[in-house]
Amino acid sequence: IWGHPSRTIFYKRRNFKIKGVPIYYVPNNNLYLFPALCYITLIMKQKLFLLLRIIISFTLVAALIWIMRDKLRDIWQAVAGADLFLTGAGFCIYLLSVAVVGLRLKKMMSVQEIHLSLKEAVYLTFIGYFFNNFFPTSIGGDVVKAYYAGKKFNKKGAAFSGVFMDRLLALLPFTFIPMCALFFMRGQIDNPKLTMVIIVLFLFTVVFIGLVLNKRLASCFKFLLRPFEKTRWEQRLIKIYNSLNIYRHHKILLVLSLIHISEPTRPY
Repeated sequence: IWGHPSRTIFYKRRNFKIKGVPIYYVPNNNLYLFPALCYITLIMKQKLFLLLRIIISFTLVAALIWIMRDKLRDIWQAVAGADLFLTGAGFCIYLLSVAVVGLRLKKMMSVQEIHLSLKEAVYLTFIGYFFNNFFPTSIGGDVVKAYYAGKKFNKKGAAFSGVFMDRLLALLPFTFIPMCALFFMRGQIDNPKLTMVIIVLFLFTVVFIGLVLNKRLASCFKFLLRPFEKTRWEQRLIKIYNSLNIYRHHKILLVLSLIHISEPTRPY
């Protein structure tokens, strides 16, 4: 592929790359050369990466089936005896809830100047749920979502901030519901440890969200940065905090994120 660059003088006698493929300058003809062999190599790399993704996906599915091999008969009996109407309705509701979660992720990412389409957001949500099956918590799926979004838009730090804030705001309703249960069932729960854990988690979530969204409150904890003073980590931590703090300007988005109190669990 041949082309006349608009900035010939700037790129003169300098090699550069497009998607990792080298572009060679030809001084005599004032042209840039994109070798056909390199183009073929690029296509082969893309196909190889797609094949690798397919192999990894099938491997993880096979691992999941192997882990649950003792329950496959029970699962099949449950599926065979299920009501088709209720199963279809439940499946549609599940897809709708995934779409809502994807929409929330889309809005969270837009604050970080990462403009996902609803289709891409739902796609990332399904990827996260898929990887959640192989990790003890949902953190693994969040990391994968942030990685793919950051790679696509070349904004890895912003992508991780968006996913982190999405997860943090989803945590508040999940801790608020048990607090309500404690209030209405305070005479029926006789496990003080369980009660203490629920209260501590709820208070920790509220305080942490307050620190993220309120710089004045966060300034009371500046002493935590003292071990990192005059190091590159100090500026990195400040940058991460600022990327999370900008959500304080999007109050409607914060409220709508809190209204969505139920997120689909990973199916088995």
